[in-house]
Amino acid sequence: MEQPANQSSGTPVSGTPEPGSREYAQRLVAARQHLGALKGFYIHAAVYIGVVMLLAVINIATGKPYWALWVALAWGIGLLGHRALLGNGLARWVRRWEQRQIAAYMKSDGKP
Repeated sequence: MEQPANQSSGTPVSGTPEPGSREYAQRLVAARQHLGALKGFYIHAAVYIGVVMLLAVINIATGKPYWALWVALAWGIGLLGHRALLGNGLARWVRRWEQRQIAAYMKSDGKP
């Protein structure tokens, strides 16, 4: 059964745009971008875990000092930063900054 549509926008009352509409296409592009970013984070996290485990084994085998902890801490901070970009206003701020930089570059006729 079809949802009743909002008269002003053609969007169903439930908030989901009609397939084939411009809004639907824009949301689909945004969803795919978010999914790509999320997948990138999961890959980053998996590589982090694998490398840190390998470094920990090497470090334990070679003995003190335990330098692998510093690598894990520094890279872990980077991983947390990567995650922070995914779900809050920081990601929107970065996108807006990128758009401003692109617009400025386009206005300058490609001259840095």
